[in-house]
Order: sequence, then C-alpha cells, then structure tokens
Amino acid sequence: MFEDFNDENSEDFNEKNPIKDIDDGTVRIRPPSPPTPPTPPPPPKVIGIRGLDQHFYNKIGVEAKKLNIRVSDLINDIFRQYFDKKGGEEDIIRGLDTLNISSDDLAELGLTSFRNIEILLFGQDITIEAFKKVKELRNINKIFVPPHLYIPLLKKIEKCGKIEKYRGEAPSNFIHKEFHSDITLPRDFFQYFIENDEKVILISNCDLEVEDDVTLKEWEVAVHSLTCHGDIKAPLELRGWIYTRAEAYSDVDFY
Repeated sequence: MFEDFNDENSEDFNEKNPIKDIDDGTVRIRPPSPPTPPTPPPPPKVIGIRGLDQHFYNKIGVEAKKLNIRVSDLINDIFRQYFDKKGGEEDIIRGLDTLNISSDDLAELGLTSFRNIEILLFGQDITIEAFKKVKELRNINKIFVPPHLYIPLLKKIEKCGKIEKYRGEAPSNFIHKEFHSDITLPRDFFQYFIENDEKVILISNCDLEVEDDVTLKEWEVAVHSLTCHGDIKAPLELRGWIYTRAEAYSDVDFY
C-alpha cells in the first residue's frame, strides 16, 4: 500500500477523493489540481495628445486601415523613424566671432549644429562625406565655403547672411567689426589690420565716414567687405570699390 499524501483520514479528503480497491492493496488517488491560469496583462495605458491636428489623425487612420494595422502601431512607427533619423545627441557650437573648421575638426565632432556665428569658414580639405556631420547652420552672418560644398551647404542653412565660395587656399585671419553708432575710421584703423596680416569685415548700422587720407591700396589690403545701413562718406579714390563690392543701403558721398 502507498499513499500520495499524509492526512488520508481527513473528512475533506474522503469526500473529494474516492478509494479504489485493487488486488495488491488500496490506493488513494488525489486528482491533479487544475493549472493556475496566467495573470492577464494590464490593459494598455491610454495616452491623450492635446492639440493633435484632427486632419492628420484622420489621414493616419486611413493609412493604418490600408496597411491593416492599428493606428497606434503606425504612430509608433512614425515616432521611431523620426528619432532614428534624428540620431543621438548633437554637438552645438554657437556665439563666436570667427570660426575656421577643417576636416580634422569634423572628425572629432559628432553631428553638429553651428549657430549665431559672425564668420564661419569651412576648409578646402572637407569632403562631401565628412560634411554630412554638419546638421544645421543658423544665424551665421557670413560663410566661406569651397565650391564642392556649396550645394550641400545650401540644404542646411537657416537665417544666414552672405555665402562666399572660394578656390585654392582658404582665406584666413578675418576680423569682424560691427558699429551701432556713427563712426569715423582713421588711417590708423586700416594700418592695424595691414600690420597684423588681417582683413576686416565691416558692418555699420549707422553712418560711416572714412578719413580722406586712406588710400585705395590700404583699403583693399585691409578690408574684405563692407555692409552699411547708414550713409557712407569716403575718399573719391574708393568710389569704384564701394560701388562694385560694398552693400550700401543709403546715400553714398565722396570727397
């Protein structure tokens, strides 16, 4: 005789488990307990999006029906594609007067945005493939770029100023000078940039006067560009340069 549990004489056992007689003894059989049903998963959390455009939501519903999937699955897929395209954390470089970027510089950066820079120069050695690390260019006053990067750059700019293509050796040593009140520039101002082998980008938001002893040669060596939103008064010798290369938005007078 053998038994499958200890308390064989309990009333509860005798009621629920009959005794079966066989030749070699009596075996008390407890039927197996029914399996415990799995705990159902909690219902998905309802997420509301305030301000969602009803027109777009309806279009998503139509598209989900065509694909034979739930609207939520399609929205999740849209979010997934967006963040896959966006990629990881980006670098942001901002708030500089001048910045020269080479191929080696880009190699050390991740996906990078450039913002609020006066003068930005991209080196001739940067390939189109390397330039893909540049995500966005925003609020750049002036950009110097080699010709092979000109079109890729146009796809990345927002609210930028002048873009200038250059060939051969990259221009360097640019200094940005911006004036917000009437200014008179003496000859010493230009001599400073000549002696330091630098070129100045002049921006005047008011009237600009150049003293009469400044020569055309000194001006051409020292000045890269001129933008003036006020009146200009300059020596007659500078007339050709100012008419052909300056951005003048008010009256120009020569003496």
